[in-house]
Amino acid sequence: MKNFFFLLSLLFLVLSCKKDKTIWESDWTSPIVNDTISLNKFVNDSTLSITSSGFYELDLHRTLVDINLLSIVSIPDTTVVKTFHCPVNLLVGPNTQIPINPIGNITLDVEDIELKNIILSNGIIDIQLGNPYGTSVNFILKLPGVTKDGVVLEQLFVAPPGTMSNPGVINGSIDLTGYTADLTGPNGSSFNVLQINYSAKTAYGGVSVNVTTSDEVTAKATLRDVKVNYARGYFGNRIIANTTETIFEAFTKISGVIDLPETNLNLTISNGFKIPVKIKMNSISNENLNGNIVPLTVTAQNPFQFGEAFNVNPATGSWSTLQNSETNLSFNGLNSNLETYLENLGAKQKIGYEIQLNPWGNTSGGWNEIFPNSHLKLSIDASMPLHIGADGLTIRDTFDFDVKQNTEKTHVVSGALVLKAINAFPMSGEISLNLLDISGNVIYVVSSTDILQSSLYGSTVSLTGIQTCVSEIHFVLPENVLSKLESIKKVSINAEFNTPNIITNLNEPVLITEGAFLGVKLKGAFKLENRF
Repeated sequence: MKNFFFLLSLLFLVLSCKKDKTIWESDWTSPIVNDTISLNKFVNDSTLSITSSGFYELDLHRTLVDINLLSIVSIPDTTVVKTFHCPVNLLVGPNTQIPINPIGNITLDVEDIELKNIILSNGIIDIQLGNPYGTSVNFILKLPGVTKDGVVLEQLFVAPPGTMSNPGVINGSIDLTGYTADLTGPNGSSFNVLQINYSAKTAYGGVSVNVTTSDEVTAKATLRDVKVNYARGYFGNRIIANTTETIFEAFTKISGVIDLPETNLNLTISNGFKIPVKIKMNSISNENLNGNIVPLTVTAQNPFQFGEAFNVNPATGSWSTLQNSETNLSFNGLNSNLETYLENLGAKQKIGYEIQLNPWGNTSGGWNEIFPNSHLKLSIDASMPLHIGADGLTIRDTFDFDVKQNTEKTHVVSGALVLKAINAFPMSGEISLNLLDISGNVIYVVSSTDILQSSLYGSTVSLTGIQTCVSEIHFVLPENVLSKLESIKKVSINAEFNTPNIITNLNEPVLITEGAFLGVKLKGAFKLENRF
């Protein structure tokens, strides 16, 4: 025991007298990224499909414009306040009708649209009634043109007794969901008129009251939250002009030069409205990851020309027999610059258009119709095998990165990032890393002389039976990068692909097998200096 305390005291003395820090170096390896890049998710988003031969096929199908009934008919909230008087002075007993002027119609403010008949999928009328009489009054509100299953909508509201200076007030609501509304007014020759009739009757068991011509019944009706799923009338000849944008997710991380096989692109205009329309396509363009914009242009051989209006017939039939009218515009390598347009790999697609309803006026006599399943759509469609020739095709993806540095204690003095890749794509690639700060700005770019080899150069077969090639790529980090590792928060892996023939080494188009993937593991191999 004495020897133990002697050694402990000696060790304490040595450490207490030491003036220099203890410094040693250690090797350290840490995983940073473990991920797999494949095309499978793009099969589900209608960008890719799979052929019967087991290869990916480019299947670009997108609805660029979709206009439905709610886009055409929007009924704003509307409030109408009416006052009613008895035309004569009367003594009215219990359960007796009070002769007041019963009309309190609501005129819908729907711009240039003339609605004759609608079916409501949603809608409320809020009612407030003020009773100036000294007995309870039963007010019956009736909407003569509003029916469900052939029954006219009416509802009872019981207002408490009141005076002219302090009327008895009753508030209530009527749900219009599922009702059909005839908006042609009392004579059937108007439009946009929602009829409301009021009647008043003293309550049973009340008291007799004097009703005078100066007594005033106040009725407030607010129509709100109206949505329509069927409408008939004349929808005006308004022009709907817009530039819409859609994103092809598969192209959001890709740029570079590819060679695609010849194909056709079809633009389909489908009119599910029983309304004639005139359409002018002003522009179609796409923008790729690098900001390069390519407009789709046509030659004189194409019967369609941008900026020139063409007619689209109305739909035919009715509810269960509604048949859309379709107009198809076709683009190919002979009548347009389609190949250049597609090979731009534009993730952002834009289309500028003008649509005019009823270009010749009210030729239907107020029988324009829009049904619940009516849509006016502009869609594009192109299908072709994913037979790609790549020359500098770049794919990039970004991952989080976090390495702590303390130059006074533990810090990195040398090292590299090592990327191990299992490649099942028939493409070779040069890999570089962009080191980014917290805002995504590039701080450093690190390259490597190692190559990501094409699967065609490999001999390993994956569990799915696909040929793969394994590559290990080293990125040596210079001293100026190592000194600022803590400011690096993300790493962007950039792969610039080519499709070389393994015999001639010339880039040639290749088919991509279903299930192809790129598995990447990025790790840090650092030498640390530890100071204590």
